[in-house]
Amino acid sequence: MKKYWDWITQLRLRLGEWLMRVGARLRTLKTQPNRYPDYVTCPHCGEPEVEVWGDQTLATCHQCGKTFNYPSPSDHIKK
Repeated sequence: MKKYWDWITQLRLRLGEWLMRVGARLRTLKTQPNRYPDYVTCPHCGEPEVEVWGDQTLATCHQCGKTFNYPSPSDHIKK
């Protein structure tokens, strides 16, 4: 019976260590900026594919050259 409880204790320790590692990875992923572009339409000229990255708040149209505000995805979530 003692071997069984020793095994359970070891399992609990390993599980706790694993959960700590996974939690650290998740926190790291949450703090990294969005690495994928978003394509929006220019409000000035109507160009449909203005590329904006997740950490940018301003977008510049490659067709007309004008700059416009782009809300981050976290702004949409807060509303």
